[in-house]
Amino acid sequence: MSARHVAWSFLTLLACAPAVAPAPPPAADPGPQQPVREAEPFGLPVAQPAPLSEGDQAARAVWLGLSDTTNQCPSVFDYHPDGGMRIFACHLRTHLSLQRLGELFGKPIFRSGPHTAVEIAYTDGSFGAYDPAFVQWMSDTFVPGAADTALRERTQPLYDTFAQPLARTFELVHRKLYAPQTAACMQSEKALYQQAMSEGVTGYYERWFGFLAPGFCAQSTPAEGFVDWEDFEVNENGNVVKSVVGFWLRRSMDGTDELWHAALLKLLGAYDSDWLAELQRGGR
Repeated sequence: MSARHVAWSFLTLLACAPAVAPAPPPAADPGPQQPVREAEPFGLPVAQPAPLSEGDQAARAVWLGLSDTTNQCPSVFDYHPDGGMRIFACHLRTHLSLQRLGELFGKPIFRSGPHTAVEIAYTDGSFGAYDPAFVQWMSDTFVPGAADTALRERTQPLYDTFAQPLARTFELVHRKLYAPQTAACMQSEKALYQQAMSEGVTGYYERWFGFLAPGFCAQSTPAEGFVDWEDFEVNENGNVVKSVVGFWLRRSMDGTDELWHAALLKLLGAYDSDWLAELQRGGR
């Protein structure tokens, strides 16, 4: 092929080749970019969790701090975690004082009684009547593990060690006090307790040391003096039982017993469901 034909073929190829587009100008800076919000299927936005209230934060701090408490009531003998509700409350004050609890609730905790906003007054002649709204708020706020599985799993060992014995005793005493077959016994003990308070009798609660023994309520008990609990076989800690009996009787007097029991069942349902189910089947 002659040089002329080669040159002509080369020019023909160039003519048939696609034209090269000029390079586009640099894009303008769009400025700060908004974060892309994660989307659920079908393009729906993911609901963001609501921020925790101060009460919710306090409840979580109390639960997570159960293993790190000290007795905030120097005059009360410290047998926590094997003790009753009084020493339990004294330990909880490490993380949440009575005054702060009232501030979080936003109103007085008690409708009447000897207690103040900063201190519980333990007397034999009177008691504090709870505001029912406070009890409901406590149930809604201070069992966060009932709705938060991750928190419940994290705090389960803390419940088992520091709260389980007391929570179970509360339920055992309630079941006996409020059982249909012991209704007369419950009303009798309530009337005797009210009389003892009106007369200023001290130490009346010692009468209930053996309350969970089969003989208590099954046999007549004296209206005066104390039950001879040494004649009973007691499988529970009588020092704790006697205080819990007094608690439930006082709650029946101020009308908050059902609310407190609903809160207790919420707690047991979250942390002790197998034990509760067995108890309800009559397996204990």
